[in-house]
This record gives sequence, C-alpha cells and structure tokens, in this order.
Amino acid sequence: CFEEKPKETTSYYYFCLDCEERSSGHDNDQNCSHLHHPRIPISIDLAAHIKSTSHQNFTPINDKSKLQIKNISFSPDFNKLIIKKWKRLVKDGDITEVKYNEPRKCGKCEAVLEDAIDMFKHIKDVHIEN
Repeated sequence: CFEEKPKETTSYYYFCLDCEERSSGHDNDQNCSHLHHPRIPISIDLAAHIKSTSHQNFTPINDKSKLQIKNISFSPDFNKLIIKKWKRLVKDGDITEVKYNEPRKCGKCEAVLEDAIDMFKHIKDVHIEN
C-alpha cells in the first residue's frame, strides 16, 4: 500500500482512500475530519499506484487538508533509528547545521533546547524508557 520513497523530494497530490481504509478501517465517511487515522499521500503517478495495488479511490490534497504527523522521535520503537538516520544525514553532509535558528521547546515537556543534538539527547534521557 505504501509507495517506495525515492531519495529526492516527492510532491504529493492525492490521498489514497483505499489505503486508508485498509490500514485503519477508515470507512471514507464524507464528514470525517481525518484527524484520528493515518492519511496516505500519493504522488502524481497514480498509474503506478493503481497498477501495484488495484486501488481506485483517491481524493486530491488541497489547502484545506489537515495533515498531522506524529513526531516518532518520542517513540521507544523508533528513537534509536531516528537518531541513527539523523547522524547519517550529518555525516553525509545533508545536514550541515544542528543549531536551531530559535531555541525549541520539547514536544513533551517544558524544556527549551538550542540544537538538535541536545534535543535528541533530552528525548532519549527523559522521555524514552530504557
């Protein structure tokens, strides 16, 4: 159901309602706010998605779409992987600055941190159970 993500940035133009129904039992109710189930964005290449999944129920992404993305840095299942991938981006030169333009507040508490290194350390030390 999920498209292979290429290394370059992908623009998304549609949500696949068939994928949403399959992944969370969403019933495509027209009055749904879409805030309590995952949205499945699809690139402009609908043909490839249709060919690989046989799905045919799509809706365009518009400015009124509300996309909430959970910060998986706080997840015990994904924290180590996120830090590992972030370190790889730094090592490869894709990320060249770790200091925030403005200090950022932690998403779970009142801590305010100056850079990504301190934020990842804070999340691991304070919010991830070992």
